[in-house]
Amino acid sequence: MSKETEFAVILQALPGIGATGLSRLLEQFGSFEQVLQFTGPQLSSRYRKALRQYQADPEHHHHLARQILKNCASDGIAIVTIEDQLYPPLLKEIDSPPAILYVRGDTNLLSLPQIAIVGSRQHSATGESNASAFAKI
Repeated sequence: MSKETEFAVILQALPGIGATGLSRLLEQFGSFEQVLQFTGPQLSSRYRKALRQYQADPEHHHHLARQILKNCASDGIAIVTIEDQLYPPLLKEIDSPPAILYVRGDTNLLSLPQIAIVGSRQHSATGESNASAFAKI
């Protein structure tokens, strides 16, 4: 596992960053490591607050990230960042691609054509039935 993956997991776990924020910060700084090292005022207060949490006790956050990485590895879950070669090329082309994917199974299949089912927590019975039927195909 690369250090960049560890940095990505740290950032994702910080309150106030979120998936969209993680992608925006990566785009702005070019690497997850650069985001964690940033100390300037050019960020929104939410991101600055999150980064101050990390900077106050970086070893604690690295320890937590290593624990997440270890747990994922023991559960057969691969962590693929948007900068990894295994990241699906077509997924990079959407408006807000997720910066991190947690993958159970063969990561080599990520480059093959795929279907994603995106739903709502407050779905209708018909929507649930349709999603279930599509998932079985």
